Amino acid sequence: TVREFIEEARSFGDIVKLMEEGHSAYGMQTFDQALFDLWNAGVIADDIALDAATSPKNLRLLMEGLAVR
Repeated sequence: TVREFIEEARSFGDIVKLMEEGHSAYGMQTFDQALFDLWNAGVIADDIALDAATSPKNLRLLMEGLAVR
């Protein structure tokens, strides 16, 4: 599906959404999801994760336990 989205020149946001949704089923993840997993495991601190995040606002919401839509 990701390949099809790229071939169809779909928006980057559409591809990111697809990756986020495919995390549990296919093991795909965005950079921010990887940062969240590292933060959640206690490997990196809040400020490090947020400084490196593609979308610090959305990552902060994940860290606070809120769903990102």
